[in-house]
Amino acid sequence: STVGVMGNISGIADENTPPNPVTPYEKSKAQAEELVLSYQEVLPITIVHSALVMGPNKEWVEIIKMVKKNFPVIGSGKNFWQIIFIDDLVEALVFLLDNEKAFGETFLAAEENPKTLFELVELIRAELGMDEKIKTLPIWLGFALSYLLEFFSKISGKKNFLKPEHIKRLIRERHYSIEKIKKIGWRPKISTKDAVKKTVKEIENKND
Repeated sequence: STVGVMGNISGIADENTPPNPVTPYEKSKAQAEELVLSYQEVLPITIVHSALVMGPNKEWVEIIKMVKKNFPVIGSGKNFWQIIFIDDLVEALVFLLDNEKAFGETFLAAEENPKTLFELVELIRAELGMDEKIKTLPIWLGFALSYLLEFFSKISGKKNFLKPEHIKRLIRERHYSIEKIKKIGWRPKISTKDAVKKTVKEIENKND
């Protein structure tokens, strides 16, 4: 599943944070969890709430494109953007598979030492060899720009790269405790810095 089922959190979320999905995707995940849990008397069930997965996927290709264009950070960038590298997520899933300590339990899986959005952008820019000062944009102005771009997108038929829902995702707090999964023996191996290095390198190599 996904940490998204908790919706907009404040502070550090853990497995006891109540579900509060906002987007259709998050709501579908929450409904899927309910369905799966209805079979827990028949099957051993373990639910994994994964943080945003970092890797050379389409989402990070778009994020890195935005950073390359020196697009400003929306807001202060002080909100945490805790991720998990794809290799770590796979290892977490394998670790939990058929693990009796995990039966009937829910676990958060994420990188151990999260960075803020601003720090994450700094890491990406460093890997891209960019040294210009990072620009910021007030949240209200970011939303105004997104609605304006949405309007022109409908008129021109061109894709809008900055929708209001993108702003909401950027400014969301993403800070999670992984103490529960660590207690049964798993912890991530790849830091955010190394995850950025691996992701940027692979995406840039594909573009060469």
